[in-house]
Amino acid sequence: MKHWVITICLVLGITTLGNGALAEPSSWQQLPAETRALLQNMAGQWDSLDPEQQKNLLAAVRRYQRLPPEQQQQLQARFQRWQELAPETREQLRQRFQTFRQLPPEQQQQIRDRYRWFQSLPTEEQQQLRAGWQSLSVDERQELRERLRGASLEQRREMRDRLKQRLRQRR
Repeated sequence: MKHWVITICLVLGITTLGNGALAEPSSWQQLPAETRALLQNMAGQWDSLDPEQQKNLLAAVRRYQRLPPEQQQQLQARFQRWQELAPETREQLRQRFQTFRQLPPEQQQQIRDRYRWFQSLPTEEQQQLRAGWQSLSVDERQELRERLRGASLEQRREMRDRLKQRLRQRR
């Protein structure tokens, strides 16, 4: 199952992030046995990959191998969930990821910060916000997105509270 971790890196287009010097790509047979085991689903394609793809995969293998066992298991579980998604959903997520990667670094950081903030909320509050968002029409969602972009932290809190209140009224 470990080889799936590397595949998810490929699928999502994850590239090398500051890993210093990378080993030169080699033929499949020249790879260490452990690396071949992790990349076994690439065996038939390895020698035809371009050198940059090989470097990225080798870097992903090294990053994976440096993870503590618990994090390796978490990564495997995430990949299992990914595999269980419908192909259309996976493609939609790939496209969103590509769009994200094309954003300026400041916008990427804002999105990461908002995601961390959302994850820090109690589960019940996350569910309320999700339900509130789902209850909005397409136009209401777009309007809210635009207002949130220019809002301060305090204004965002107020909007979130109004959204939760609106949800309670619809029940």
